[in-house]
Amino acid sequence: MRDYQKETIETYNKQAVAFQKTRAGFFQKDKVEKFLSLLRGKRILDIGCGPGRDCAVFAEKGFSVTGVDVVPTFIDMAREQVPNATFELMDVLNLTFDEHTFDGVWASAVLLHLKREDIPQALRQIYRVLTAGGVCRFSVKKGTTEGMEADVRLGNAKRFFTYFEENEIKLFVLEAGFIIEEIKTEADGMGRNIEWIDAFVKKSL
Repeated sequence: MRDYQKETIETYNKQAVAFQKTRAGFFQKDKVEKFLSLLRGKRILDIGCGPGRDCAVFAEKGFSVTGVDVVPTFIDMAREQVPNATFELMDVLNLTFDEHTFDGVWASAVLLHLKREDIPQALRQIYRVLTAGGVCRFSVKKGTTEGMEADVRLGNAKRFFTYFEENEIKLFVLEAGFIIEEIKTEADGMGRNIEWIDAFVKKSL
């Protein structure tokens, strides 16, 4: 864990229930369906799983699901809400799974909490735990800034965010060894002045 992550983790620990409520409307059925359609097997790792919303969907569809997060309260909530999945306290920068463990990695709005300089390590970790032909879907916010931001929905508590450009993300994933299935920039879809970069990438066979 990096020092800059600590305040974000503390914010999520204290505001876990409030965060869960704010995320209810963000479920992206089309992204989930595309991700699942690209998988060659049944083992999914949800990085930054939060309280387990997406893990519940994957498990209901018959997949073997493991969720990891750096926020202890989220892991406790996820274990209670999704008993048919496995959850562990773990950082994407130091995944302790063996190589070739998962057929798919789901990392929705997670890498944006890392500094730009740590993205290569995170992507290398994801690449390592994927099986040959494995798929990763992740999303980050579009922009150029990096730093702490207060959120009125979370009592003005602060979280760390990094914003990225699409070409920058493409370069990161190619350098990590991935094949690009699709990377595109999209509107937020929630009426906010935010754009998201959505990526589907694959590990070579």
